[in-house]
Amino acid sequence: MALNNANSELALHVQLARENPRDMKLVRARIKEHISDPELAETMWYSFKVGGQQIVGASVRLAEILYSAWGNIMIGSSVERRART
Repeated sequence: MALNNANSELALHVQLARENPRDMKLVRARIKEHISDPELAETMWYSFKVGGQQIVGASVRLAEILYSAWGNIMIGSSVERRART
């Protein structure tokens, strides 16, 4: 039963996505708007030293900004608890 509900929900999302295609010019404009703010731009990257080497990468904040600009996207997560033995 749950699988049928998940399939129906996915089919609805696909239908809505086809009816409302993404405007890539708008996506780029939204991203540029966010990254043009120097304070916000600094939060999009992390940097730390490991064994004398500088490690730099995109932070989860950058992912949040891309997610919000992209629109029409589904994400999810779950927590699995394991019984202690």
